[in-house]
Amino acid sequence: MTEEERDEKRQRQMDFILEHQAQFSVDIQQLKETQAEQQQAHNALQREVQQAHTDLLRALETYARNSDERHARNEAAIFALTQQQDRTTNTVRLLATSVDRVSEAVATLLDRDARRNGEN
Repeated sequence: MTEEERDEKRQRQMDFILEHQAQFSVDIQQLKETQAEQQQAHNALQREVQQAHTDLLRALETYARNSDERHARNEAAIFALTQQQDRTTNTVRLLATSVDRVSEAVATLLDRDARRNGEN
């Protein structure tokens, strides 16, 4: 092999190495760009998940607060109904007592009237 052939072979090897090194650099750059895009997508998704989590927590807090308020209103309504039921029961007892007294009074008056009519 001549000196010129060796130089030519060495040049081809160097060209081959440089070509592959250039391709490797291009591949690395593409990988870096892809990684940066994926990182951005990941960050955006992470923000969306965090926002959804925050929204869910707020919704649950609102639901719990509203539930507590409804429970308190229901308790107050039940208490008011119980008080009204007690008043109604007492009113019915008083009415029944009054009806009994009126009935007794009417019976007494009818009895007196019957005795007077019987004596005459």
